[in-house]
Amino acid sequence: MDFFKSKVVETLKKYNSILIVGPLPPPIGGISVHVNRLQKALNNSEVFNIYRYNDINVLYNLTKRILKNNYEVVHVHVYDVKILSLIFLLKIFKKYKIILTGHNSRVFDIVNGLNKTLLKRFIENSDMLIVVGEPVLEHYKKNKIKIPKSVIVESAFLPPDKKEEKKILKKYPEKLFDFLNTHKPILSSNAFRLDFYRGQDLYGLDLCIDLTYRLKKYFKNIGFIFAIGKEDYNKKYFDKMKKKIKELNLEKNFFFLEGSKQYWPIIKRSDIIFRCTNTDGGNSLTVKEALYFKKKVIASDAVKRPKGVIIFKNRDINDLYKKTILTIKELNLKN
Repeated sequence: MDFFKSKVVETLKKYNSILIVGPLPPPIGGISVHVNRLQKALNNSEVFNIYRYNDINVLYNLTKRILKNNYEVVHVHVYDVKILSLIFLLKIFKKYKIILTGHNSRVFDIVNGLNKTLLKRFIENSDMLIVVGEPVLEHYKKNKIKIPKSVIVESAFLPPDKKEEKKILKKYPEKLFDFLNTHKPILSSNAFRLDFYRGQDLYGLDLCIDLTYRLKKYFKNIGFIFAIGKEDYNKKYFDKMKKKIKELNLEKNFFFLEGSKQYWPIIKRSDIIFRCTNTDGGNSLTVKEALYFKKKVIASDAVKRPKGVIIFKNRDINDLYKKTILTIKELNLKN
C-alpha cells in the first residue's frame, strides 16, 4: 500500500510481534478503518477484533490470546476500563509493552467515578501514548493526567488501498450510481452512527438537510449523499430526519448510504465534502481522506482543522450556506 510516512507505523515496525486490540469493520467508523489500515501497514501485527465478542466473551478470549502468545506490544485502541484492567493485569504474567491510542477528545466528559480514576491511571502508566490530535492531548491535560514520557501526536489517517476500489464499488447499491449520474453538484458527509453531543446532532445531519434545502432553490439537481455506518442506532432520530427530508421535498436530492460501506470512493466522486461535527478529534479521518484526494472540505470550527479546510461557524447554518455557495462558485459547479 502507498502509505504516507507515519511516525506511528515506523515506531511499531521496530517490534517483532504486536497485538492490536480494537475494532475492525464492520461497522465502518474512524477507529475501525484506522485499525484495519494500520494492521495492513505492518507485517508484525495481528488484531483482536472486539466487535466479534460480547462483554463477557471479549475478556475471556482476550485472556486466552495474550497468555497463549508472546507479544512484545499490546496496542490498545479502546478505552473500555474492563479491557484495560485485564491488559494491565496480564502484564504480571506476560512481559509486554502497553501502547494506548486515544481517538476521543471528549472521553472524560462521558466517564465518571471509579471508571474515570482508573482510566487516568491506565493512561499515565502506559509505556507509550499515541493521540490522534492536539485536542485529545489537551483534553487529557485539562483532566490533570500526567502524560507519559513517550508520546506521539499524529493523525489517525492512513491512505486507503486504491486497489480495493472495484471490490468496494460492487457492494454499493445500484441506486447510488443512478443518483451520482443524475445529480450535480454532488455533496457528501458521513457518520459512524447518529449520535448527540451536548444535546445537539453530533455529525450535523440536520445541518446537511437544511443546507440541501437552501441550495436546491438555485441548484435543482443538487445531490447530497450521507453515509451512515450503523443505521439502526438511534433509529427514532433517523426516522425523524427522513420525515424532515420528505416534508422539505428533498427525497430526490438526498441519498442515505446505509450500512458498513467504505466512504472514500464516495469522496472521490463528490465535489465538496462536509464535516459538520460539533466536536471532533482534531484530525478527522474524513477530513484527511478528502484532502488526500484533493477535494474541497467544509468543516465546523469546533476544533482546529488542517490547512486547506474551509471553516464555518459551528452549528451556524447561515455561515455554512455562505461558505458552500462561495465554494460552489469557486469550483464553477452547475446543475
